[in-house]
Amino acid sequence: VAFLIGKIDEKARQEDREGAINGIYAPNIAGIKMKGHYLNAQSGIRHQLFMFRDVLKTISPYVSTVGKFTSANAYDYVKGFIESLPLKVRNMPNQVLYISPSNIVKIKDAYKEINKTNNDYTGNTLNYIEGYPNIVFEGLKDFEGSNLMFITSKDNIEILEYLLAEK
Repeated sequence: VAFLIGKIDEKARQEDREGAINGIYAPNIAGIKMKGHYLNAQSGIRHQLFMFRDVLKTISPYVSTVGKFTSANAYDYVKGFIESLPLKVRNMPNQVLYISPSNIVKIKDAYKEINKTNNDYTGNTLNYIEGYPNIVFEGLKDFEGSNLMFITSKDNIEILEYLLAEK
């Protein structure tokens, strides 16, 4: 029984993560009389980004000067993305760039390619774009297969739960 409960709990945490990233759609059926029918809905990060960018238009998408994000221009693309932010926002402390782990690898590889002729290049682990140590990379495995990325403050995203033991 304990094994099964452990597996159910593991699956529940996985579904919680998927809901927090992608969201959960619950239709708003016209004429429904039952209270609380919307409680199963959840606005995930992707849904919120879509709403803020495409519906409410409170944030604007980044228009790159180097084209689409690729392995060859990954470092320059992200640097341009950061530099397109207003100076006040760009220099705020404790910022995080959320991006897929495979795209972080592409950024690091592009950085190595850019610096391959430097004699003093140490090969340090790159966790931010040079000049912007306040904006660190954070890999979200849920973003794999997409070039979705966004920057926000470190304390802006957290899972809200009623019981601390659930974390």
